[in-house]
Amino acid sequence: MLTFKRFNIQSIPLIEITPEQQEGESLPLAIHYHGWMNNKDYSIAYGIEIAKRGFRVVMADALYHGERRLPGQEKDQDQRKILQVIPQSVSEFPIILDYYQQENLIANDFIAVSGQSMGGMTVCMLIAAYPEISAGVCLEGTPNPVKMFIENGYSVEEIPDNFKSFDLSTYPKRISKRPMLFWHAQGDQWVDVKYVQDFYHSNKELEALKNTHFAEDEGGEHFVPYSEVVRMAYFLAYAYQSPQNDIWNNTQQKMVELYGKR
Repeated sequence: MLTFKRFNIQSIPLIEITPEQQEGESLPLAIHYHGWMNNKDYSIAYGIEIAKRGFRVVMADALYHGERRLPGQEKDQDQRKILQVIPQSVSEFPIILDYYQQENLIANDFIAVSGQSMGGMTVCMLIAAYPEISAGVCLEGTPNPVKMFIENGYSVEEIPDNFKSFDLSTYPKRISKRPMLFWHAQGDQWVDVKYVQDFYHSNKELEALKNTHFAEDEGGEHFVPYSEVVRMAYFLAYAYQSPQNDIWNNTQQKMVELYGKR
């Protein structure tokens, strides 16, 4: 059983999920980031799977999403606002982290980040920005947002400087051997798989990426199958529990046990 809590840290609306009767205990912390035009409630299934493995999971509404939608805001947002939303989430990470550190609620200083689509892009920027993060999972996001946005019609001048400063494709060594998982469907019609393919295959021989792994599905679309949500949860659990050399093997073995596939 799990416990669900809704509250704000400063102006950031959150859902926190913990194993039942462990809300006040120190636990490994995972912060999960939702996608464009979604919200923290949409992320609950992701959070549940991670929390079932003994984590405290936090999901926040990104700027202009969920409880942070502006009065009168139209349903279909200006997509260029994504250039504000992702850096805002990156800047809010230390606010959330500081709260849990001050409350002594993080076990063994283990801090994981995960996200889907826009949230996956956020994860990549967080990994580039914050060395205190222990592990990350990017689901159908991109470690190369600058190139992706430019190739999708944005001008160089529109891209904020902090996008360039924390573009993981420019600074792959910032992964620094931390466990990192990328997953993507080859048929993704919104975030082309080529960006993560190029990043991974260009950098996988770097020592900094020795614990970075890439899984891709043939076909598919811009949608994360539930089996990949489970893979994400086990990857983070093994990142916390296992020696680094065993994380991926343990994750893959679990996927074979559960789904008959790696």
